[in-house]
Amino acid sequence: IIVIQRSFRRYREATAVAALGGQAGKQSDSVVQACADLERNLAQLTDSVKVLAHTKWEIERVRGEVVSGDMVSAEAILWELLAALRDEEAHNIAVIAGVFGVLAHVYYATGDMESVSRLIEHNLTIFRQTLGDEDQITLTQISELAKVRFHLGDYDGAERLTSEVWSVSKRVFGEKHTFTISKAAQ
Repeated sequence: IIVIQRSFRRYREATAVAALGGQAGKQSDSVVQACADLERNLAQLTDSVKVLAHTKWEIERVRGEVVSGDMVSAEAILWELLAALRDEEAHNIAVIAGVFGVLAHVYYATGDMESVSRLIEHNLTIFRQTLGDEDQITLTQISELAKVRFHLGDYDGAERLTSEVWSVSKRVFGEKHTFTISKAAQ
């Protein structure tokens, strides 16, 4: 990212020098603007990388707590991380969903299936809004929710969700697609 930023800065500076010398017109102005826009996007990307690095660090802390058997500390770290991520831009939705996924695994390990269900439902809402109802990630979340519902004794809900995944997979990917076959096997 830093190398790309430096390259665009050099190009923008060269274009600006050419413009000052009367060698550039509206075309170089649009290039300068495009470079400025790209630099702004790269700055946001750099911020995202920092957020991801922080998230990775916190997830490693969670892993350590889980390995040591301290689920309460793991849960507290994850809730703190989620609070910090919510203060960031919307481009962290995938990271937030991932953290909710890890938190769901923590609850699963403690046997709190009601909390697992709530977190998967939350993730499912995020994925439906960002990826749509026909995306494989969304369908996988629906399939995971069906498993949890079955575990909780909600057999009708589990069957309804499994049928939804199967019918959408069959329609979108076809009956012979590996994703559809894998979901039929569940």
